[in-house]
Amino acid sequence: MNEEQRMQSFDEYNKNTHRIGRISCIITLILLLSAPFVIGLYLGAMPDFKACLRGFLAIGTVYLVSCIAEYLVYVPMLGAGGSYLGFITGNLLNM
Repeated sequence: MNEEQRMQSFDEYNKNTHRIGRISCIITLILLLSAPFVIGLYLGAMPDFKACLRGFLAIGTVYLVSCIAEYLVYVPMLGAGGSYLGFITGNLLNM
């Protein structure tokens, strides 16, 4: 296999890895964010949307810097596949 074929193969691998990783991240995000509301509908105790938004903003601003730093540190070390797996499972320290 010559260098051009190897690069094409690697590019195809990266493309598929990012496609599967993005789909998995979107599905995971939808499931994680919808779970409290589905449970609330089932039990008849819906959470207050304004309180949820205030809580999310309060915690989200604290973790924003951490999220950016983790992305910049872990992605070069783990690669595309390991990064998607680590960010979905939340088990980055063991990767």
